[in-house]
Amino acid sequence: MNFRNNVVLMLGAVGLAIALSPFSLASEPEKNVSPPLVQPPVELVPARTLATYPRGYFLENIVIDVGGTIYITENKTGQIIRRTFNGEADIFSQVDVGLAGLGIDVNGTLIATGHAETGEQYIFEFAEDGTLEYELAVPEAGFLNGLALFRPGVFLIADSTSGTIWQFDRQTQQVVPWLRHDSLNPNPDMPAIPGANGIKLFEGAVYITNSGQGTVTRVPIQDDGSPGEPEVIFSGIVLDDFAFSTTGNLYGTTHIFNSVVVLSPDGNHRTIATAEQGVTGSTALAFGVNESDRHSIYVVGDGGIFSASSEEDIVEPELVQLDVGELGIPQEATLDWMGRPRHVEAIETQLVQCTTAPNTENLRTTIGPRYLRYLELHLDHISYAGQLYGNGRANTPSDRLYFVQQQDPEAALELIQNSPYYRAGVYSECTVTPFTTLLGNTLDGVAWPQNAIYPRE
Repeated sequence: MNFRNNVVLMLGAVGLAIALSPFSLASEPEKNVSPPLVQPPVELVPARTLATYPRGYFLENIVIDVGGTIYITENKTGQIIRRTFNGEADIFSQVDVGLAGLGIDVNGTLIATGHAETGEQYIFEFAEDGTLEYELAVPEAGFLNGLALFRPGVFLIADSTSGTIWQFDRQTQQVVPWLRHDSLNPNPDMPAIPGANGIKLFEGAVYITNSGQGTVTRVPIQDDGSPGEPEVIFSGIVLDDFAFSTTGNLYGTTHIFNSVVVLSPDGNHRTIATAEQGVTGSTALAFGVNESDRHSIYVVGDGGIFSASSEEDIVEPELVQLDVGELGIPQEATLDWMGRPRHVEAIETQLVQCTTAPNTENLRTTIGPRYLRYLELHLDHISYAGQLYGNGRANTPSDRLYFVQQQDPEAALELIQNSPYYRAGVYSECTVTPFTTLLGNTLDGVAWPQNAIYPRE
């Protein structure tokens, strides 16, 4: 399905009212649905254009990795554009079909959705150097669009025509329905406008924008990972992609309405950028991740391909940085539905490292049983003990490590120096370094505060 041609025709049919406001294109809200939003005030934030792209480019989606490198899909050429935090830009990869959604796994692997002009739908995975690892055809899909990390190695993908959220497992390369629901369908009165479009996780739920119906739907995630009952939480607002701040504000792109809006939990909605700030045809956005830009969002668009009144009015699409003054949610923090370990006290431990003396193989064999029994008798003070193989496991261990639960480093060192190995000369020396245990299965939890993952300002 070619959304570009159909949307242009649709815009001519629905008339001037649609072009006035993203809050005017929406179907009649159903019962038990939030009332339609009214036109919000315009409160522009500081904006800066970082890059422009050829006129006619359709910048569709954006993700930012942990180092601050930006990746952008281009729908027309099948390119993934890469821009480092220092401003260096290149083409990370390119496929022979149009690209739509873009996601990043916890290990940094990029996943993209794409579609051929003849309608075939694909999922792509890319290696660290941009090499295409594989393309997976998804014949049962209608139009794969936005995607969100659901758990490590697993993504949820919004289907804009079939009313479906698909679940994709990278390891098995299986794609199965996660949710089918009427709230995800396109608007029957405007079938050319995408239905389910953007998708994100936040505080134990999946959020999906429906551009055609003008809604945002919240789907709680059950303990077993299955979907709960969908609930439309916003209606009367046309959004494409979006992202959450730590305070729960939803920052959304309006695409054909050339703006970025904020929907707040307290009802204080506002428009923070318009075409004058460079967000013409705004399609997607993402929060910065570095100290200098983590209070910013980065916005891309299509330059007005779908919203311009004539081809002459289409402009060069831009990458725009907006200073919004608050933090975004780190992607890993959105996986909190999987549960969090309990908070425990840190354990003050001492790391004792002993170097094996040369030519002690026979001595170790002779003393070995007494040494092992010594460790067993002091198990209440030793969290871990093991061997280092500096030259590979086929060779003699080079060092041994002991994690000793002692407040006093000298007491920990004395415990190991009293062992049969040290007293018999198996070790040439032992050193001690203070070590604080913050995470481990012996802790049965983590020793950092819960808000270390979900920072609030």
